[in-house]
Amino acid sequence: MRSVLRKAPGRLAGLDRKLVRAVSAFPGGGHDDFFRRLSAAATKGKLWFGIAALMALVPGRTRRAALHGLLAQGVASAITNLGFKTFLPRARPLPEHLPAFRFVHPQPTSSSMPSGHSASAAAFALGAGLVRPAIGAALAPIAAGVAYSRVHTGAHWPSDVLFGSAIGAGAALVTRRWWPVRPPFPEVRRSPVQAAELPDGEGLGIEVNTLGGSYAAETAAALQKVFPKAYISEMAPDEDVAEAISTVAARPGTVSQLSVASWPGQRLQPKAYES
Repeated sequence: MRSVLRKAPGRLAGLDRKLVRAVSAFPGGGHDDFFRRLSAAATKGKLWFGIAALMALVPGRTRRAALHGLLAQGVASAITNLGFKTFLPRARPLPEHLPAFRFVHPQPTSSSMPSGHSASAAAFALGAGLVRPAIGAALAPIAAGVAYSRVHTGAHWPSDVLFGSAIGAGAALVTRRWWPVRPPFPEVRRSPVQAAELPDGEGLGIEVNTLGGSYAAETAAALQKVFPKAYISEMAPDEDVAEAISTVAARPGTVSQLSVASWPGQRLQPKAYES
């Protein structure tokens, strides 16, 4: 096991050089300028800040997706630049590994391991996608292009990009737990029933919740005017709600019972109970 671990860095470096040679074999063309500009646009997160600003113009889930993407990007960037780059020093590719015209100038001087561009790209795209999957799918090719551009321009080894992308994905998943998910609103359903006719509220029992946000001193009197023959009870502050409703519903002669006035701070529809 120890011998395998000792050989792992050498094997990884050999695989990196092999992949870079494959990239260097690509013919030159307009794609070189494209990846160089894409890489520069993503430096210090400028590309993702710009995309987030556009997303923030759309309220709701799109704006929350932008905020979560930036949060994940910030965490990934801090972990990469303040943590791993300090403890994992690694030399970047040399001009002998790639055509000189592809190299980014000036070449970064910080540790090559891991790729900060890749970490930020993966963090923002996945972070936004966890809130709005459609936006995440649209951002995925851009993030992949940014990650590849770091190899194409000679700024990083392929394993740097892979490690950085993993950090970004982890940051997006971890910060998702910090971002409360708004619970879905339950579907409103109405079931029509045949209710008994109660002239002037005869046979109707009404329990008024005095702690409800819609309660007023005139509530009971107003209800009595609408239902002059109904039995109306005002709930005591320390009285149990379910018990009070059951008491009114169990009164002799009560055909139907209505609970009005919501809980404090909530808006609930009155509920009717058949006794």
